[in-house]
Amino acid sequence: MQITSQLRIDDSARQRWGDTHIGETAIVIGNGTSLEFVPKELLNKYLSFGSNRIHALPFQPTYFSSIDTTYLTQYSHEMYEAAKNARVAFLSYVHLNDNIPDLQKLYALDNVQVVYKNTMMFPGEMWFTGRTVTYVAMKAAYFMGFETVLLVGCDHEKAYDHFYGEHYDVLPTWEYMNHMKYHYFVANEVYRDAGRRIINLSPRSVLDRILERGRIEDWL
Repeated sequence: MQITSQLRIDDSARQRWGDTHIGETAIVIGNGTSLEFVPKELLNKYLSFGSNRIHALPFQPTYFSSIDTTYLTQYSHEMYEAAKNARVAFLSYVHLNDNIPDLQKLYALDNVQVVYKNTMMFPGEMWFTGRTVTYVAMKAAYFMGFETVLLVGCDHEKAYDHFYGEHYDVLPTWEYMNHMKYHYFVANEVYRDAGRRIINLSPRSVLDRILERGRIEDWL
C-alpha cells in the first residue's frame, strides 16, 4: 500500500522528540511471561521502550508508555517512578482529566507526552492504541527515526499472561487478538516501506506470519 504520504505526527510532538534517533536500534518490550528469560544484557544494550508494570522486572526503560485503562487508573502509583525516569512517558489522553490524585501526579510529570488519536498515526490503523501498548511504542520509535526495532516479550498467546504474574479471569477474544495482529501488520508495512525493520525475538507465535524472525543471541 502507498503509505509514506499518509503518515502523520503532530507538529508539537515532532518538535519535542521527532527524529531524535535516526538510524539507531531500539528494543520494544512486551509484558509476556517470556520476558523473564530475556537477558538483561540485551535490554541494557539498546535504547528501550517499556510499559505498564515494567518496574516489576525490575527494569528502567529509556522510554515509557501506558495506554490501558486498568493500568492507568489502578496502578498509576506503581508506574510513577518508571515514567518519571524515562526520557518521555507516553500516556493515553483518555484519563488526562480523571480526578484521581495518583493519576494526576503521573500526568503532571514534565516528560509526559499525552497521546491523542492524531498525535502519531499509521495509515490504516483502526485504533490509535492498536489494542496493544507495543503498537504505540513502535509508532513512537518510527517517528523518532529508529531504523530497527527488536521485539521481546510479545508472546501473543491466548492465555494473555504477564511476566509479573497477572492472570486474566476474562481472556481476550480471538477478535481482540486479531485486532492486535492486524496492527502489527500495519506497523510492519510502514517500517518495510521506509526500508526499516521490525524483528521479533519473542517466542514463536502467529506473529511469525507477519514479522521477521530473529534470534536473541545475534543481537547480544
